[in-house]
Amino acid sequence: MDLEYYLADVFTHKPFRGNQLGVFPQADHLKDHQMQTLAKELNFSECTFVQSPQKGGDFKLRIFTPEKELPMAGHPTLGAAAVLRSLGRISKEEFTFEENVGPIKVSFHPDGWISMEQPLPRFGAIFEEPGMMSPLVGLTTQDLLPGGEIQMVSCGLPYLIIPVKDQEALNKARVDREVYNSAKSKLNFGELYLWCRGEKSGTYHTRMFAPGVGIEEDAATGSAAGPFVCYLVRNGYGELTDGALEIEIFQGENMGRPSHLKARTSYGSQGYSQVLVSAKVV
Repeated sequence: MDLEYYLADVFTHKPFRGNQLGVFPQADHLKDHQMQTLAKELNFSECTFVQSPQKGGDFKLRIFTPEKELPMAGHPTLGAAAVLRSLGRISKEEFTFEENVGPIKVSFHPDGWISMEQPLPRFGAIFEEPGMMSPLVGLTTQDLLPGGEIQMVSCGLPYLIIPVKDQEALNKARVDREVYNSAKSKLNFGELYLWCRGEKSGTYHTRMFAPGVGIEEDAATGSAAGPFVCYLVRNGYGELTDGALEIEIFQGENMGRPSHLKARTSYGSQGYSQVLVSAKVV
C-alpha cells in the first residue's frame, strides 16, 4: 500500500524542535486498525489522518497515539492545519476540523502563528493531599509550589495540573510506573501536567507525562495549554488585561525538543468565553 504522509514540527519555528507529527492528508480509505498501526509504526506522540467531512466542517480529523485514538489534541490539530495549507487544500483564513470532541475552529494569522479554539474548560476534582500525588512524578511535597492547587481541568482532554516550586523541581520529575499504575487503579485522574513560573511575567515552563496513552513524555502539549491558562485564571495566578489572560509556555527542553506555545482565555461576568492555543509549524 502506497501512502502519502508528511512530517511536521509543531510549536517551533525551527526544524527538529517542537513536537513531531505525522500527517496523512488522504485517509478516507484507511480503517481504524490501519490508522492505529501506522501511528504505532511512526511512534510519535500522535499522528493525524485527514478525511472527508461528515458534519458540515471542512475536514474530519482523526488523531492517534501509538496506543489509542484521542477525541482531540493540540499539536495534531495545528500541525495538520499547516500541512493542508502548504498543500493548497486550505485557502481561507479560518476553517473547521471535525474532531471526535466536536468542531474545532482553526485560524491562520499574518505573523505565521496558527490558532485553534478549544472547548470551554471543565474543572474537576481538587486533590487536597499533595503527598498523594507528588510520588507519581518522583517528587516530594517540598518540590511542590506551597499552597498551589492540584486540580483536574479539561478543554477536551483531562489533565491533572500540578504546580512545582521552581525549574529545578520540574527538571527532576520522573514518572514512577509502579506508583502511577497503583494510583490509577484507585483514583480518577488525567494525564500529568507539571508547571512552574518562568523568569519573565506571563511565562511558564511545563512538562507533560501520559503513560496511560503511550506517551512517556510530550515535547509540547496544546490540549493541556488551554486548560492550564484557564486554571491560572481560576486560581488567581495571572492578571487579566481587557478581560483576557495570554501566556507563553516553554516545554520540551528536557527532551531536546524545545517548544514555544501561546495560550489565551477570555473571562468575564459570564465566565469563560474563549480558549485559544497557538503555534508556529515547520
